[in-house]
Amino acid sequence: MRDSLGRIDTSGNTLRNPFRIKGIFNNWGGLLNDFYDAAEAVPTISFHGEKDTTVAIDSSFGIQCLLRPFVTYGSRGLHKKMRNTAPAVCTNLTVAINGVHGIFNDTNAEKEFRVSKAACFFKSVFCGNCSTVYTTDTIPASCATGAVPAAPATFTTTLLQVQPNPVSSTLIISGIANPAAAELKVYDLSGGLHISTRNVSHIDVQALPPGSYLLRVNSDGKVQQARFIKQ
Repeated sequence: MRDSLGRIDTSGNTLRNPFRIKGIFNNWGGLLNDFYDAAEAVPTISFHGEKDTTVAIDSSFGIQCLLRPFVTYGSRGLHKKMRNTAPAVCTNLTVAINGVHGIFNDTNAEKEFRVSKAACFFKSVFCGNCSTVYTTDTIPASCATGAVPAAPATFTTTLLQVQPNPVSSTLIISGIANPAAAELKVYDLSGGLHISTRNVSHIDVQALPPGSYLLRVNSDGKVQQARFIKQ
């Protein structure tokens, strides 16, 4: 490839500046197992449809031109390898449960979702606070500001209330439209899902790292949200 296309750091110019790739933006791609080297892995953000038949999200088998079997790892296969292979590498994967090849590409909103989430991911890489995330929800990223302003004692969105806020151990929730049918999820501001539970009025958040989070409650098709700070 180098003989045909030239060096990656001097393509079309005479620059000789050394560089190192800091991160990868992967849109429903895959990688041959032969080309995966844990020592060379870098932080990666990926988007993939679970029903992709062009590039399987986990892995697929095929025959190369030399009639040698090979394995191609899709986004989730690579996510698992990067997470479990020492040294572990930061990897952020969003999966569309019913998505096929080329997800998040039909509307401007879907494109903006990918771009904004990738921008927040790369910001976390450069700031040294990148975290590994696996999610199937398209929660928009929010990382434009630095420190999150302190929240009031009770933050209210429509009828939804969470307290105390900031919280250190147990988050008490009130104002859910239909508690008996409620699905509650806690996300960080880059869209990573940390807690998922149902039919409760309080959540144990002791295991959450300090920071700002979003509580999302879906009850009878009505979505309520509230932001809280974990001390």
